[in-house]
Amino acid sequence: MKRLIVLALLLSACQQPPPPVRPPDPAPPPSKVAEQSWQPNAAAVDVQVDGEYAWALRGNGTDLSGGTARTNTESMIKVWIALDFVASRRSVVSPADESALAKMIRDSDDQIAQRFYLQLGGDASVRRLIGTCRLADTRITPGWWSKTTVSAMDAARLGECLVDGPGISPEWRDKLVAMMRDIASDGRFGIPEAPALQGKPLAIKNGWTLHTDTWTVTCLAVWDGWSLAVLVRFKDRPGGHRYGAEVCATVADQLFKTA
Repeated sequence: MKRLIVLALLLSACQQPPPPVRPPDPAPPPSKVAEQSWQPNAAAVDVQVDGEYAWALRGNGTDLSGGTARTNTESMIKVWIALDFVASRRSVVSPADESALAKMIRDSDDQIAQRFYLQLGGDASVRRLIGTCRLADTRITPGWWSKTTVSAMDAARLGECLVDGPGISPEWRDKLVAMMRDIASDGRFGIPEAPALQGKPLAIKNGWTLHTDTWTVTCLAVWDGWSLAVLVRFKDRPGGHRYGAEVCATVADQLFKTA
């Protein structure tokens, strides 16, 4: 009889439904502030420029632009000259050349840029830039690297190309980006001055030149998957290139401003 009772109890226990499974706690909603801080707002860009300007933003599934200005690259193209040189050496670069590359980018040394440009075949290097980075609106000025003309979208593509580091080792790609994060103070203007981007790990390369009575200012910044380029042309005025720097900063701030 005891065996029958125990068996009945066991059968009864087996027939009880299993305890309900507690669903996992729902994930907390994403921070709206963090979400907004990384969402560009092209409609917010409205800069009144006494001259002409254009901007383009690429990366993270984004392809945005505004304005129609095309300008010379000026010193912005030095990052390509560095990338092309390292690729030509298959990422085996002497300490002396590495030091020169750092000076060319950080201090925007024109003489070093000219030396590397000639070593790379002059205009052949710019043709490689167009092909490697798939630029659509870039034009060569024979024998003159700084007068290579670009659209803002092509300038942003150059930024993407640099971060991808085609033809160079990951170590050297990181070195070039690190050089751009360590730009000398006189060349660190424009996009890094945007309040909305304070604290972001911006790697930049700007260009600025007065041609007779007209300034060309070019701003490029790459960080965390973004590549932002702003091109500005305007008549000379007190403060010189600072006017163009302020346009670059305003565009960046309006794109990423959260409030």
